[in-house]
Amino acid sequence: WEGPRLFAVPTDADMDARFREIAECGIDTIFLFAELQNPEWLDRTLAAAVRNDLSLIVDTSAVWRDADKRAEIIARTRDCPAVIAYNIMDEPPVSFIGDLAPAAAAFREAVPDKTVFVNLNPNYAPPPYLPEGETRRARYRAYLAQFLDAVPVEVLSLDFYPYVGDPDAEGRMKTAMLENLADAALAARAHGIPFAGFLQTSRWGRFDDNRDRTSPWHGTRLPCPSELSWL
Repeated sequence: WEGPRLFAVPTDADMDARFREIAECGIDTIFLFAELQNPEWLDRTLAAAVRNDLSLIVDTSAVWRDADKRAEIIARTRDCPAVIAYNIMDEPPVSFIGDLAPAAAAFREAVPDKTVFVNLNPNYAPPPYLPEGETRRARYRAYLAQFLDAVPVEVLSLDFYPYVGDPDAEGRMKTAMLENLADAALAARAHGIPFAGFLQTSRWGRFDDNRDRTSPWHGTRLPCPSELSWL
């Protein structure tokens, strides 16, 4: 679950209430976007996760390219028992691979007891994010291979969000998702690491029917059998 932002949890009591709600839903891990603009909020989030027995994946997309800020985030989070992993960057283009390789090595040296990964793009990434190739699928397979050949991560991770509120588009997206899962699983196997990912179970953003609890987009949906087959 993506962790609550500062505006939603102005006090420790608010933070604990939200974290309890997350835990009561059966969710055990929060994806935390770690930013340095408000260190107090970060420290409060770490403490609340420990109090409520929740694990944290720390996303450092906002700071990873700055060595000093990266070191500060690591120093503030690595000793927290709730922190289990670091996502160095979310959905990088192929042009970032050269910079991600030394960053991943630095993370692995600094936090050898945590899982270090980079959440990659799905196969519908914008063309400039992928290497050149004859077909989109060939370009995406090259993206996975180039990344895994260069960046020392412990797991291949990606996300795919097929549910857009348009049934016709969703049919095509789900087919593409299964193709994406197959290509990623094969790439991970070829490099001897596990494959993980983020599956969409609820909508996000602003919707006109946010208060309409009869809407099929209200709440959280269960994974379909084709998704569960990859778990």
